[in-house]
Amino acid sequence: QPKYGMFYKTSAQQIGMRFNDQTCLISNEKLTKFRYVVMRNNSEVSSETFIQGREPEGLHKKIKIITHFAKLLSPKIEDGTPSNPLAKIKQDKSGSLVYLIAGYVTPNYSLFWLSNNLFQATFKDNSDILIDKDLNVHLFKNGKKSFSFKMGSMEDQSEEIRQRVKHMWGSIK
Repeated sequence: QPKYGMFYKTSAQQIGMRFNDQTCLISNEKLTKFRYVVMRNNSEVSSETFIQGREPEGLHKKIKIITHFAKLLSPKIEDGTPSNPLAKIKQDKSGSLVYLIAGYVTPNYSLFWLSNNLFQATFKDNSDILIDKDLNVHLFKNGKKSFSFKMGSMEDQSEEIRQRVKHMWGSIK
């Protein structure tokens, strides 16, 4: 188990951390808006939103941890310029910060289940596969969208893509 929890970055450029104590801290990429979520059994129990400098007492350490990891992942975060922007796919319509419900790491990829019902797998070769609630599959390579297709038309895809999506979908079920 990781020391603090699992840090992640969504395709909408939000960063977050699912801490080992079943809480999540999510932020926009510039670290100016935050959402703190308390989870129990993969369900949200409570949440609160706050802005930088007005965080609730007791969250200073978690904010310091997420800031540290955010700067490692996005070295240009100080000036607000993302280092590797991914396209925005199926963001939360309410505009709220998306948080990690569950996630795990395999030798070949990391899999995230996000609160906006998006499943994202990030592979070691800098490719990403996202599956949305309508079972649309979106493929990215080096942060740029390659193409999309419906889950039902997988037979038209390459063997490698079919295997990745099949393995990812099997992990989700």
